[in-house]
Amino acid sequence: MTRIIPVVSILLVFGLIEGYSQRATVTQPAEWFSTSSSIKMSSRFSLFVDGQYRFVKGMDPMQFQFRIGGDFKINSKLSIMPLGYVSIWNPKYGDQPAKYFNNEHRIFQQFQYKHNVSNFRLQHRFRIEERFLQQHHTELDGTVIDEGYVN
Repeated sequence: MTRIIPVVSILLVFGLIEGYSQRATVTQPAEWFSTSSSIKMSSRFSLFVDGQYRFVKGMDPMQFQFRIGGDFKINSKLSIMPLGYVSIWNPKYGDQPAKYFNNEHRIFQQFQYKHNVSNFRLQHRFRIEERFLQQHHTELDGTVIDEGYVN
């Protein structure tokens, strides 16, 4: 218990600092729906599937995300996902819409570690992602040019 108090104190302090450093430019209601499944294929391998659906202002589409990856269980506490894929669709939305429909692809790797501290069950996830963002520009005549994906 004595080890938990300093950790919680540090997290609270950093949370307060982060909270004061952000500015809200637009306030609009947002809805976020998510579903995650881990489909066990064998005693050591499972398929992870995740979908996230974000909306603003009365269900206007904001962002859709689909994530998939293969998860390998090393032991009861540690699992790794050596390769995963994410596809994200970003339509124009809300009070300050983006100029373009921007989409994104990501590849990621992660590992998860589970352990108990007193009566608490903790799970840590470490994820590294590489992002490939869709780029656009507008010609003088107003034509939108898709430049493809860059990272």
